[in-house]
Amino acid sequence: MGVENCLIIAGMHRSGTSLVAQTFFKAGLFLGDRLSGPSRFNPEGYFEDRDIVQFHDRVLAAHDAAWHSPSILGKKLAVGSCHKGEIINVIQRKFHGYRVWGWKDPRAALFLSFWQEALPGAKFVLVFRNPEEVVWSLIRRGDFKTYAKNPLGQAILALRIWTHYNKQILEFARRHPKLSLLLHVPVDLLKRDIQAIVTDVITHSWGFNLRDLAEHMARVYRPFLMRQTVPTWISLLTRAYPPAVTTLRRLNQMRDRLLFQHTDRVVSCLLYRQGSQKAEDCPVVCIISPNKNAYSETFIRAHIDRLPAKVRVLYGGWFPVFIEDGKTLLPLFQRGVYLALSKGLGINPKRFQNAALRRYLRRERVKVVLAEYGPTGVSVMEACRAEGVPLIVHFHGFDAYDHQTLRTYKKEYSSLFRMASGIIAVSRDMERQLLKLGAPRKELYYNPCGVDTTLFSGANPSTAPPLFLAVGRFVDKKAPHLTILSFKKVAEACPNARLIMIGDGELWEACKKLAYALRIADKVNFLGVKSHIEVALTMKKARAFVQHSVTPTYGDSEGTPVAVLEAGASGLPVVSTRHGGIKDVVIDGETGFLVQEGDIEGMAERMLRLAKDPSLSGQLGKRARSRICREFSIEKRINNLWCIIGAFIEGVQRG
Repeated sequence: MGVENCLIIAGMHRSGTSLVAQTFFKAGLFLGDRLSGPSRFNPEGYFEDRDIVQFHDRVLAAHDAAWHSPSILGKKLAVGSCHKGEIINVIQRKFHGYRVWGWKDPRAALFLSFWQEALPGAKFVLVFRNPEEVVWSLIRRGDFKTYAKNPLGQAILALRIWTHYNKQILEFARRHPKLSLLLHVPVDLLKRDIQAIVTDVITHSWGFNLRDLAEHMARVYRPFLMRQTVPTWISLLTRAYPPAVTTLRRLNQMRDRLLFQHTDRVVSCLLYRQGSQKAEDCPVVCIISPNKNAYSETFIRAHIDRLPAKVRVLYGGWFPVFIEDGKTLLPLFQRGVYLALSKGLGINPKRFQNAALRRYLRRERVKVVLAEYGPTGVSVMEACRAEGVPLIVHFHGFDAYDHQTLRTYKKEYSSLFRMASGIIAVSRDMERQLLKLGAPRKELYYNPCGVDTTLFSGANPSTAPPLFLAVGRFVDKKAPHLTILSFKKVAEACPNARLIMIGDGELWEACKKLAYALRIADKVNFLGVKSHIEVALTMKKARAFVQHSVTPTYGDSEGTPVAVLEAGASGLPVVSTRHGGIKDVVIDGETGFLVQEGDIEGMAERMLRLAKDPSLSGQLGKRARSRICREFSIEKRINNLWCIIGAFIEGVQRG
């Protein structure tokens, strides 16, 4: 744990510090082991460690203050020696062994000089946002009701607090320019040239070994996260408060000075992604997906975030309705006109839909379309064929197996297999199934899902209690009820065993009732849907991962379950079934255990072995992580996918 590898993210509350921290977290910066979860005001999570936050709150309390109280205005807040010794011990314990580490807490803006003295060599990313936006966000959240009863009084106090925080940032940046970087959020997250310079500073000038930082900056911002209409009276109030206006102007000036003092090059032509192509020459890949943000479809999010291309996204059903920015592919007025024409003249409405998609592909100069799921490929294949755009169809699970889906699309799949440039299967089972359905061998590619092996790491099952973890939707093919029945037998023989189940779905309520009926409700914890980070943190605490996947009577099947990969990457042994892509990942007796579908007794017996033998769990988990990092890392899988896509881009360009 080197101090020179410490990065501290600070700024006024509601200024986008969580967004910036999320960017660095995804790029590989360890931010602590007790991260606060999401809330209504921060749906992606706060990315701040509770121990760091509590330390700052204790120091503020020692001054009879809070982060938003009027008593902090105009004051220098000293940190007592007792507090200093306490937090240094916490830091040494929390961050020991991590290559790049740090934390985010807006309160740190009040203690920047303390942190610079306590951790000489640490670097600081200081975040600011326009004052009127911060003030309105704070009022909506109700932070200042304790100190002012009416909105005007709250706005004035919030404006003064904003000015105080950001003056602290300015003063520190002036004194320590080589240790500081200022970011204006969300503006700087949207500019490619700024992203390139910030990445250059962080990775080269400061030496932080973070991966794909510029891409994460570009991808992490979503307009809905910070979009708000600020009331006119707040905007007028802000303009009428000279200290805030002056501070914002000086922040922007300091930001420009710091950005360009760190680098001796002016980015006249931004190098895109890995520096091999100019941005204007980088190929455009259009990803078409039925859903925009389904929590269980992390594999699609990885495609969008990590492919080294200009990625455009269409979504909203098997045939896309929406563009990524929320606009409709076919404007509402035109849709109404075309619907009337199709009804009045008997014209198939698909004709108008295809025309809209063709216009979009031409306008965006799309080189390849990646259709997520077979039915998506069917819906867009005519438009791709007409425009001469290669179509790659990525099958994931039910779309290759579900009986009703196969009956519905039998004829269309035959046409799709003839027309598509590439068909991707995520498991060997699926590969064989697609061949049976008629996919040509030469166009069929095997590329399973991948996992972020940096985020999912750090489990130590040899020292963990007998805690079993299941993560996934509560649906028939994942058979959560069979997992519960197996655990019932484990709990009888090992009373201190516990089961945590994360996810939701149509079987969730039935599974809860089953646990009560089996009298193990006190041993099974149903947590519902959790964020990616919360899942990763929970895996660190478990003894093993369990999933009893089966093939239901209507034929649905898993592809390669991402949660199984995440568990193995974390260092957990997996107890599961010989089903779908699971047997491609788990080696029975080496990285976990596999049983036949429906073998409740066999699954319970293997779970009990791990419950009673933590050493065995540790050995299996260590080998599981080694295998996942070697064969199923997200980097390897995205590279494979890009090789498939790139071959067709090259073919189009040569043609």
